[in-house]
Amino acid sequence: MKKDYTKTNLKIQNVLVKIQEGTNEVFGVNKEQFKELQIYENQYFMKDKGEIGILEISKNIKVIPGIKYIRIYF
Repeated sequence: MKKDYTKTNLKIQNVLVKIQEGTNEVFGVNKEQFKELQIYENQYFMKDKGEIGILEISKNIKVIPGIKYIRIYF
């Protein structure tokens, strides 16, 4: 079953910001992009109001072989 997706011009840094903000979007990435994102898995970051958050990238990332650009799946 093929899922619908939206092509996007987001870069890895933009995806990290969206995940920090608590998005429910699922991002499709290729293996190289995944390796770059994996570096940040479970790292701490400062939320608004001084709270500390943990990046849980695996919740929002789906590795899709053969794609060139980041895609948002829904």
